[in-house]
Amino acid sequence: MSYDHNDLPDGMFDLDDENVDIHWGTLDVDFTREAGKGRFKTAHPGWVKLDATPHLPPFTNQKVCVKQIYRQRSNGAISRVSGREELGAFVVEFNCVRWALILLDMTYQFVAHEIVKRGEPPYPIPELRYTRAMVVIVLGDSEKAFIVEELIYTDKGEGEPQFRKYINNRDPKSLLKISDPARNAYHEVK
Repeated sequence: MSYDHNDLPDGMFDLDDENVDIHWGTLDVDFTREAGKGRFKTAHPGWVKLDATPHLPPFTNQKVCVKQIYRQRSNGAISRVSGREELGAFVVEFNCVRWALILLDMTYQFVAHEIVKRGEPPYPIPELRYTRAMVVIVLGDSEKAFIVEELIYTDKGEGEPQFRKYINNRDPKSLLKISDPARNAYHEVK
């Protein structure tokens, strides 16, 4: 993706946007296994199979992470929200992700421009990206919405890139330890 000042979105993300691709298929979710629980979403392992699209990486015939919204009750139990409420929240989340992708892309355009102008920096520049995701709407008697994200494996073989989460939405502090070389590289440069 590449953007310039004349090519930025002029409205909020909308599922009815002509640039939003629609795919039909099947989503299988193992709700018996909870892969994680955040402040307002749970994550479960799942599988996507699309009907007509031959290949939609990283979702086609791949294990995925399926997220849904919950509310915490006073007794500690969780309750699910309506599909319409979930869809509204996920559209807002996707609007934020779209703008975050644009800002990240512009950051790397700036970095590339500065490297051409000034030369390679004396420290490595991390290659950051957002997890690829899609909104899934289940049609039927009880409408339901999910966010489906690519599954990121952290136990890759030797020589493979390692996934590292730098920050999350619970706390704006870095998840890297003070002793982590990736964190210290920036403090050593004068």
